[in-house]
Amino acid sequence: MKKGDEKPWNVEWAKSGIVKIEKEGLVFPVPQFRIFNDFPGDFDAWELDHHTISNGENLVPENIRVKEIGGFGKIIEAEYLLNPGSMSVVFEFPDRESFVNLHFNVDWKGNNRMLKMYIPVEGTKFVGEQPYLVDEPPNDEAAFEFPMHRVVGVVYENKTFVLMNRTKYGHSFESGYIGVTLLRSPAYPDPFADRGESNFSFRYGFMEGTSQNEMVNEGVKFNILPEVFHGYRSDVNRFIRIHGAVLGSIKKAEASGDHVLRIANLDGHDNKFEIYVPWKCRKVSETDLLEQTIDNPYRNLSFEGFRLWGNIRSSEIVTLKIES
Repeated sequence: MKKGDEKPWNVEWAKSGIVKIEKEGLVFPVPQFRIFNDFPGDFDAWELDHHTISNGENLVPENIRVKEIGGFGKIIEAEYLLNPGSMSVVFEFPDRESFVNLHFNVDWKGNNRMLKMYIPVEGTKFVGEQPYLVDEPPNDEAAFEFPMHRVVGVVYENKTFVLMNRTKYGHSFESGYIGVTLLRSPAYPDPFADRGESNFSFRYGFMEGTSQNEMVNEGVKFNILPEVFHGYRSDVNRFIRIHGAVLGSIKKAEASGDHVLRIANLDGHDNKFEIYVPWKCRKVSETDLLEQTIDNPYRNLSFEGFRLWGNIRSSEIVTLKIES
């Protein structure tokens, strides 16, 4: 977004918390926080059974502070008492973006408790990222929570609601809500695992289109933060950017100093992929898992400068070697 194109958020709040989030006519869901008794039973060691989950306590903020920052947007900080313990949630509404950022600082105390966040959503097609895969959860009544960690989404006709997180627990989806376990102190196996201070973040909003590749790429960007180096090196002045596929891994070649990229197409159809890399390409080839060159006419690999492109089939994993 260019400077001057910023669109302000319309956010309304009351003593009970934020009541409305809107931008450019699009209504965003307002997160809700609940705390539960946590006594795992026979099939719910990672989540709550249906009886317990209907008896949680809704959290209401003790204090709300609002800041308007010129050139950035709006920040709202809500403070909650957990009795014992406390939680601070900072909501960021950057005018130059269409995503809401949430930053948590929690002093987690007590036993046999679980803290969850619920985000109300319309729609029924819930998907989440797994290694080299985006899939719907199993239709299993005993599977209350699913190991879909970096990013999940609800797919609509021409847009996708995306929720990204930097936490360690999974997601649940039922009755019009995405649920995320934040912290636990269960009766077993370890009531002290999350004890003390914790910091974690979320990011959510609507993405144009229904590409599962782009959904996962948003989650990767949120989870893998840029590193800052002192000094100057002309060969690290770019980041890797990819479209039409996702980047699964990057490494040095076993027998040379070349770079090896493994990409995957998570969409349900064939794609043309395009990758921008920090190194000027001198030669690009496809390899097998042992990094031996493959002659694959379908791939139709091409490159120019710092850019390479080609074809990739639906659900295909491809290994590329770049000589620079």
